Amino acid sequence: MKYTFAPGPSQLQLETEWYLQEAVASGLLSESHRSPAFSQLYEEVLQGFRSKLELPDSYSLYFLSSATECWEVLTAGLISENALHVYSGAFGQRWYEYARAICPGVEALSFDPDADFDSLKPRLLRPVELVCFTQNETANGTQIRPEWLAEVRAVLQDQLIAVDVTSSLAGQALPWREADAWFASVQKCLGMPAGLGVLVCSPQAQQRIERLGHRAAYNGLQRLHSHWKDRQTSYTPNVLAIYLLSRILQDIPPIRQTDAHLQERAHTYYSLLEQHSWLSPFVARAENRSQTVIAVACPPERLLAGVLQPAQAAGLTLGRGYKPLDKTTFRIANFPALPADAVMELCGLLQGL
Repeated sequence: MKYTFAPGPSQLQLETEWYLQEAVASGLLSESHRSPAFSQLYEEVLQGFRSKLELPDSYSLYFLSSATECWEVLTAGLISENALHVYSGAFGQRWYEYARAICPGVEALSFDPDADFDSLKPRLLRPVELVCFTQNETANGTQIRPEWLAEVRAVLQDQLIAVDVTSSLAGQALPWREADAWFASVQKCLGMPAGLGVLVCSPQAQQRIERLGHRAAYNGLQRLHSHWKDRQTSYTPNVLAIYLLSRILQDIPPIRQTDAHLQERAHTYYSLLEQHSWLSPFVARAENRSQTVIAVACPPERLLAGVLQPAQAAGLTLGRGYKPLDKTTFRIANFPALPADAVMELCGLLQGL
């Protein structure tokens, strides 16, 4: 059996093949996105988010093509003049650079992966409309603790907060009420094929969407929000992916259970790496380490022949490091779809290196 520990696209849920067969048999794939059948499917996903992922009843949910598309629609739909992007890695930086290309008033606050998050709080106090965080930085294995977001909310009482949770949605219990926009792609902790993004918004964000009334983009927030009220989309969406998402949400355990399970597995990985003779966690500060993407520091001369190739030969595909860390790190996805026997096999291989 082969397993992929790459952090996205990653291991599919075991039941995906059955879900695909169900989708074809259901007839939904030939239904209009204006039909009652599609609206019912939309509602099922929403209820799955509420029952399994603890999304508050007052939050709205929209479908997009990817988390990357969310960068555009959030920038255009929630700000008129400025925003602050807080990041430690490549994906957070890309979000900032893309947002700045749309709105020149966007500012950046970058920090070291081993920074003390508390030291950042005074630097967040700026007269901006929106503050953006990458909660789980896939590129370098950095995590902003959910508890810290609650502290940030207490500081930023007048601004909206947006959070990229691409590598943690459905893998961590998220403090939904501590931010106003949360978004992710589905090809990571949800164990789905790529091609769908999900964005949820608080009542405060919904009010901002309606007040700004941005209509320049066909798939912009204004149109998404308008159609959401009827459980429809502004464009013909990826109905197959939405169906898969609905089925996965029906079958996964409650998020608190998954969170505890992944925390335990992450502890196993980090303990192994801390005791290894030449591998180590890339993020030195333990509280900053991601629970779902384990970034591993490795001597460049051993990366390919010493780690990646032996793992591949054993049927275990590891994630290569993300630029500029591609020569000195590799990454391990700690996603729910990866079974215990695969994790045990990988841990045994790493211990034997």
